[in-house]
Amino acid sequence: MKGAASSLTILGTVAWGVLLMLPAAPGAAQDVGVSFSVVDPAVSLHEPVILEIAFDNQRSQPVVVNLGLGYKENVSVFVVTPDGKETARLTVPVSGFVAAGKATVDARGRYLARLILDEWYRFSTVGHYRVRIEILDAVRDMSGEPLEVASSGVVDVEVMPRDAHRLNAMGEQLAKAIETSESAAITMEAARTFRYLRDPIAVPYIVRALKKSRADDWMLLNALMEISGKEADQALAVAAAEPGERGEIARSVVLARRARVQEKGN
Repeated sequence: MKGAASSLTILGTVAWGVLLMLPAAPGAAQDVGVSFSVVDPAVSLHEPVILEIAFDNQRSQPVVVNLGLGYKENVSVFVVTPDGKETARLTVPVSGFVAAGKATVDARGRYLARLILDEWYRFSTVGHYRVRIEILDAVRDMSGEPLEVASSGVVDVEVMPRDAHRLNAMGEQLAKAIETSESAAITMEAARTFRYLRDPIAVPYIVRALKKSRADDWMLLNALMEISGKEADQALAVAAAEPGERGEIARSVVLARRARVQEKGN
């Protein structure tokens, strides 16, 4: 259970796209060091894979980190699957009103970003994965000039057989974050993570979160759309019967879910 908890202790510390200023890590090989790691290198089937990217600014001047729109447009990945095959370059389409994905990092400071790798690739099979990450135009100086930075790396992920205990632990912590946190960034982060906890176990926790939050309705209801089974169908039907904006969102999700099922059947 140590691994299941470690994936979520960040909820009160660093949110996706939120800057955390820390002293830069010592011993960087260049002016701006970029490192990649996964919060938990061994996850259960249906559990999201969370990537951490750390930018250590050893310069005496600030720099600008640029992950692209939505904190992902400039990020691409290549995945070697358990059968040894490598995917083509994978990117995430970005549209609508999203964050610019830029952050200023003070001199001797650090920027931490966490991304959910499931946005790029669905880890749907048990086994070992090797993920190569590349960031285009990752760092610029304050005048806008690009800096030569080694902004690619490799992480390894082990997807284990479905572990209900781990999945329940993550669902509980995500629901509790939404129920108790006064930080909009943290509740949004938890709601977004629910979308990649693609297991029927998540349904009662999402329902709990819906009782507390309306600001995150769209993310939570779309999380239900990603889960197969009658439990998610029933939760969406209850939400669709509600008046107001939540009901409208739920009804649109129900229609999208039906269209997806029909498409798979054709």
